[in-house]
This record gives sequence, C-alpha cells and structure tokens, in this order.
Amino acid sequence: MGISILSIYSTTFGRPRWESYPQKAGIFYIIGFIVFFGMSMINYKVIIKNYLYIYGVGLLLLVIVNFFGVTYYGAQGWLSIFGLSLQPAELFKLCLIVFLSALLLRKKNRPLFFAGCHSDRTVRFASLLLVLLQNDLGNALSYVVILVGLLWIGNVKFSHALIGFVIAVAAFIGGTQAYIHYHDEVAKFLKDIGRAHWAERFDPWLVPEQTSRDVLWQTYNAKLAIGSGGISGKGYLEGTTIQSQSSTARIRGFHLCADW
Repeated sequence: MGISILSIYSTTFGRPRWESYPQKAGIFYIIGFIVFFGMSMINYKVIIKNYLYIYGVGLLLLVIVNFFGVTYYGAQGWLSIFGLSLQPAELFKLCLIVFLSALLLRKKNRPLFFAGCHSDRTVRFASLLLVLLQNDLGNALSYVVILVGLLWIGNVKFSHALIGFVIAVAAFIGGTQAYIHYHDEVAKFLKDIGRAHWAERFDPWLVPEQTSRDVLWQTYNAKLAIGSGGISGKGYLEGTTIQSQSSTARIRGFHLCADW
C-alpha cells in the first residue's frame, strides 16, 4: 500500500492537475480495508445461503447499466450514483465467485464433469452476454477465467480439464489466425454491429502494421516507458516520462514503470 501511494506521488509530483491522486488512493485504501474487515465479520454460511439473491442483484445491476449506463472508453458500463461512478461488471465478479462457490459446495468434493455443470449454464451465459452488450470485452473474458479457475479448484475431472485445455488452445490459435487472415472482414463486421472498439483491443498485438498511431498509443508509451526507465526505473521523484508530456497527458501504469 505504501509503495503504491509513493509511486503515484512520484509520478504526479509537480503536476497540479493530479496532485490529489495520492490522497485519493489513500482514501480508497481506507474504504477498502473497512469493507474487507466488515465482510470478514459476516458468517460465510449466510452469504452462501443467500447466493441466489446475491447473484440476482448482480444480474439486475448488469441489466440496469445496459439501459441507464454511462459510456467511458467505448463501453457503456458505469452507473452514476450520487456523483460516484460504479461499474457493475466489476462488482459482479464477486457475485459470480459467490454463486459458483455455492454450487461447488453442493457437490461436496465429488469430481466435477463439464457435462454435469449444465443446470446453471443459462444464468452464467446471461451475465457474459449482458457484459458483452456493454461493449466490455475485458470483463467478459475475466468471467471465463473465474469460471475455469473455480472449476479447477472444485475438483473437476482431470481428463475433462485436459480436453477443455486442448480445445481452448486450439480455439485461441485458430481464432487469432482467422482474425489476422480475415482482418478487414472482421473489422467491418464489428463496426457494423457497433463493436469497433473490440478491434482496437486486438489490432495492436495481432496486426500492429495495420493499426493507427492513436490505437497504438498504449503500446507505444509502454515501450517508451520500458526504454526510459529500464529495469530499475529513474528513481523516486526523478521520473521524466509524465513530466515531459503535455498537461493533458493521461497517467497510466507504464508511467509508474518508467518514473520510479
């Protein structure tokens, strides 16, 4: 916690526009610890007992944000509540973990089979679809990671896990190659359905030669940060990456990498 706040201070030092960032980070840490200790005092059996209600509230928030959400960075995934921005897709990760944990608890350490996980497949797919409708591909993929991780922890049958892994690797390789080969067609299709933002996520690492400088902004600055800061960084309060940019430049993780 202390290192992260010092990193933010080092990066924003001398920039009045961001001078409140370290204080905000400290406040968020305090709020996080309050929530953490508060939740730890709740009997987990109460949470597991009400897992359907928790999951239902999470799904309801995902539905609401699709109608009344605010769009940032191409994704309609935020709700504005009393001046604060809430991203239900992030909150739903906790709901999903509780939901899947309750299902695994009902299995009582018996080996899991993918074919035997069909009873609640519809509601799991519903959450994935709702997040994809928000144009939030990152969080949608994180739900898949959570599902796979909990299935593994929940003692899924090894042969089924191995088959699933092979299928996933084949799908990944085939999907990336198909995207590269049919890039123009895929990009046009995504644009037609209002998902051009997804192509901007894939293009920098799959087809960088066909990507505009604006889309490559993150990649370019990440390379600049690594080249500027090296392995050890510039040192505390000695960074030059963000200080050398315009007053409208955005702060990202690579600035922390380069400047400290």
